[in-house]
Amino acid sequence: MAIAPDAEVVIRVSDLGKRYRIFDGPRARFKQMVKSSLGFPRDVDGAPSKYYKEFWALRGVNFELRRGEVLGILGQNGSGKSTLLQMLVGTLTPTKGTVETNGKVAALLELGAGFNPEFTGRENVSINCAIAGLSEQEIESRFKSIVDFADIGDFIDRPVRTYSSGMYVRLAFSAALGVDPDILIIDEALAVGDARFQNKCFNRLEELKKRGVTILFVTHDVAAIKSFCTRAMVLDHGQPTFAGGPMESVVKYYEAMFPGADGSGAQARPGGGVSDETASQRREVSINPEEMPQLRTFGLGGGLIEKMEISGLKAGNVFSGGDDVELKIYAKWSSKHALQLASEKKIIPNILIGFALSDLRGMYLFGCHLFDKAVMLDATSLESAAAVFKFKLPHLASGSYFVTAAISLGTQENHVQLKWYDAVLELSCVSPQKYSYGLLHLPDYSATVV
Repeated sequence: MAIAPDAEVVIRVSDLGKRYRIFDGPRARFKQMVKSSLGFPRDVDGAPSKYYKEFWALRGVNFELRRGEVLGILGQNGSGKSTLLQMLVGTLTPTKGTVETNGKVAALLELGAGFNPEFTGRENVSINCAIAGLSEQEIESRFKSIVDFADIGDFIDRPVRTYSSGMYVRLAFSAALGVDPDILIIDEALAVGDARFQNKCFNRLEELKKRGVTILFVTHDVAAIKSFCTRAMVLDHGQPTFAGGPMESVVKYYEAMFPGADGSGAQARPGGGVSDETASQRREVSINPEEMPQLRTFGLGGGLIEKMEISGLKAGNVFSGGDDVELKIYAKWSSKHALQLASEKKIIPNILIGFALSDLRGMYLFGCHLFDKAVMLDATSLESAAAVFKFKLPHLASGSYFVTAAISLGTQENHVQLKWYDAVLELSCVSPQKYSYGLLHLPDYSATVV
């Protein structure tokens, strides 16, 4: 279905939904096929003659996009993002609802879609442009610019099955832009390319945006959502839960993704918004690292962290730069083991409890332990303590960050790890700035023992 050619709206989605039938096996599928072909809508006893379960991958999606608007789509894996884009492109047929478009559509979906692996890059580009409606003369006139943007050299004349994933997405993105679309749809594919190519792509997308091209893209990069999109939508379990400004959408996305905001445990799902009332109700997250078997841990043993509590977060595990937080780490250890280990390693029998904050790539940003603040814990006279760290969170780029915690024995210069808990707690920063350049200075913090 198409919108009137002179309309300002270029995409209209109305009550869109996609349902799948899940059968237990071939027998159930065959029985369903036979009953449907014979026209028996119900069994003899009146029960519906369905031998399948219904699964709605997507339902209840409604939105309109105008020329030059950029819609970012956020959601956890399995939330229906790719299903939505495939129905917009036409590679999936909706179970219900309609999609109306006005203009030429180009799409860059999952890696591998649209290219024949046995054909060369040159042949695939020509075929894709022809499918998009370009004439032979138009393909020839645009081919050089497509190849130059992809920058894959002589590989353009080799089968694409020989390409790396990065080379593949370079050519696919270049081919999508080469058709000069009115609507461009991208499904996370740019994440495959290297940083330089991603920068090159976003510069080109900015140019298209200024020219009035309407863009939809799925991404987990919240910084791209905030800096590039004019609007955003959050999907959760196949249904839209929020649609609005990029900043508000990022917050809603993190609220849905991060559990434990109500203090009821690590699997609780926070709800509601980010009003002052909600924030005051969701100030503390409590976890037990010893009940998280998936964690990467190491150490000589003889000590452990029983519980961690962090308070001062806005909603769920979300923070912004400048937030005042308190991190409390409850630890216990064996004094007998500590004394023996101190003697063997020739170190002071002093307990160190500390934490570190790192980014998504594992790069250390800042941290603190008790010895930094001259807090001494005699491992032979005590066997448990709670270290309390208070600090102001720095201004960081929007994204995911991880808290690592550890208990060790000795001093800063000479110590051994009793137990290290890598990335025990995941936090997310929502920076109010459109662009953020990361940590500019170390935060000041205090450390005490209770």
